[in-house]
Amino acid sequence: MDTLALVMFVTLTAMAAVAVAVGAEAAGHFLRVETSSVQLSRLLWVNEAGPVLTMLACVGMWVPRAAMFMDHAASIYVGCYLHCFMELMLSESGNEGWPFHHRATLRLRTGPLCCCCLCLPNPKLSSRWLTALRSGTLQTAILRPLLVLLSILVWVDRMASDNWENTNSTLESVLGYVLGASTLLAIWVLSMAFFIVKNFTLPLPHLTARFALNQVLVLLVTLQLKVLRWLSSAGIVPCIPPFSRHAQATSMHHQLLIIEMFVVTLTSHRLYRRPVKDFDVSSALSSSRQTD
Repeated sequence: MDTLALVMFVTLTAMAAVAVAVGAEAAGHFLRVETSSVQLSRLLWVNEAGPVLTMLACVGMWVPRAAMFMDHAASIYVGCYLHCFMELMLSESGNEGWPFHHRATLRLRTGPLCCCCLCLPNPKLSSRWLTALRSGTLQTAILRPLLVLLSILVWVDRMASDNWENTNSTLESVLGYVLGASTLLAIWVLSMAFFIVKNFTLPLPHLTARFALNQVLVLLVTLQLKVLRWLSSAGIVPCIPPFSRHAQATSMHHQLLIIEMFVVTLTSHRLYRRPVKDFDVSSALSSSRQTD
């Protein structure tokens, strides 16, 4: 490793350390001000996504042989992160009572399937629809660990025998398609829940910014590595010994992810920080129902 590469690695490691320190401070803050254990766990899962993914990317950068396992761990965390974000958004908006009280409708024409669902109606929101929305993010939190375990088993089988190479590559493609479909479904139902909370509930602080940050984080973790590997297959990413093109793309992904998650950590610290219970949704709901 030359001097320039060493300086870059040390700088990225320092950024990762700062992100972890900021995340630890935010976790201590939530432990002091949040009284509900369920809400506390959701806040920690969502707010600590940046520091956790930064730490995983830093380990993958310094230990290239562990890069695959770090990527799998990040994939599992993102699945749980999506479901916790859904639950956090619904709970802070008053959960079930407020949308039903205002006769909220479900907007099915949302991203990423907004162009494929132009003919779909806007049904009235009910408890079944709300359960379906929750199940849409819960399925990716359950499926991702299972698919990651299958991927590791396929990788171990490939390392043990070359006779299964073609079968394993086909199976890996199928697992990738299933994982992509699961992620698209989770993003779709999360977008529908976002429009419900935005249009039919009490105004939440930084709701649009939180949702945008959620979408950016998921896209960076799930798509960035695939794009870099496609560029490496096309010969755009150079082969720098001792790394192959594939390994070089993975290394670039981890370096970029440290910078991106550092920014996400600082942004999350601003969006989710609250000195006291500044948004008491339960009292607001009760006063509104008394008025009605």
